Amino acid sequence: MKNKKVFILGDIGLDEKGGFHFGDEAMFYANLKWYADHHFEVYASSRSISHSNGLFTESRDIYIKGFIHYYLLLFSAYLHTTFTANIFPKYFKQTLKNLIACDRLHISGGGNINEVWHGHVLYRALLINIANMYDIPIFVSGQTIGIFKNIFLKKIVSSALRSVTIIGIRDKNISFKNLLHLKINKSSIHFCPDDTLLLETKVINKTKEAQIKIGLSLHEFENENLHKDILVNLVKELTKSIGNISFILIPHYYSKEEEHGDDLRYMRSMMDEAKINDYISSSYSELIENKDFKTQVETMYNKYSELDIVISSRYHGIVLAFAHSVPVIGINLNAYCAQKNSTLYQEIGLDQNMFLHDISSLDVRNIVKNFAHIVSHREMYVNKIQTQFNRLKETTKKFYNETNHL
Repeated sequence: MKNKKVFILGDIGLDEKGGFHFGDEAMFYANLKWYADHHFEVYASSRSISHSNGLFTESRDIYIKGFIHYYLLLFSAYLHTTFTANIFPKYFKQTLKNLIACDRLHISGGGNINEVWHGHVLYRALLINIANMYDIPIFVSGQTIGIFKNIFLKKIVSSALRSVTIIGIRDKNISFKNLLHLKINKSSIHFCPDDTLLLETKVINKTKEAQIKIGLSLHEFENENLHKDILVNLVKELTKSIGNISFILIPHYYSKEEEHGDDLRYMRSMMDEAKINDYISSSYSELIENKDFKTQVETMYNKYSELDIVISSRYHGIVLAFAHSVPVIGINLNAYCAQKNSTLYQEIGLDQNMFLHDISSLDVRNIVKNFAHIVSHREMYVNKIQTQFNRLKETTKKFYNETNHL
């Protein structure tokens, strides 16, 4: 029997600054493994041809600069459908060829269908429209849906998502309501916390150590140094009040050249300002260069098994810590972060007053107090997280199994 083919748009590949987005790459890797288990041949669109070891066929994204560019590309797709005339840019022609040869289109990664990243959303709409022209079934997973005030973008997104058979969202409340505002049928909307829940986690029986290992997964948002002084004060107070701790820096975006937005640089500068030398930090070359894609993802994924507790402003920092049954103090940098994170804590059943904090009202002394409580009751929280997260994993697997009929 001939294998089916899937085309994945997963917000993957090194960017123009050599930047690697671990959370999106982990989602993509989870999908690769799931499709391999279900005998699919995988094609994918990427920022650059930057993955190795032959797990899938890689082609290039096209960056959409605005509405006029979007409609020109949509017209080009119509010409290709009607007259088989391919007037797309040369590098995108192979992407188009791969897409229309597939049995389904899967939109994964990114997780942010909103107004913040127009090009990101327009590219998804373009591929959905092309797939629809060729009667290719479409499904979407692991998304956070925002409010669209721009009438043009709202119309484009609404039209595109109405062509999608199954839509998986990260939060049951806000994303669900926003999809209804976009006139999306209720029956197509499903809860799917994150594609990484498909990954198997290595269970490690940790020996109790005197030193507490704290994973930090912190970032600045939109090139702004938001409340960095508060986070610096937090790590200083933890060091002073808890004692006998060490920090492990776990970046989710790291770049070879980019000064702003790079998690490693940001957290290292935090530690320098806090005058803390006892921390572990990998280099870009250790994480990315001369590593195949599977090793890149699994190396970072497995780091969570070494930790006792995590402090994270990154959604995937929270998800992957929970995957390893590690308690997480989450920090919301803005409403977008809160929208994703709050549902996750609700599903795990953790007290958000203790575990989840908005940066704008963050009380360092209160977090240090909560931290001490969590450490002293760690085994109780580990057991609770493990039980509830396994339930979420089953929800995600069930969601994916429902796509078998596409």
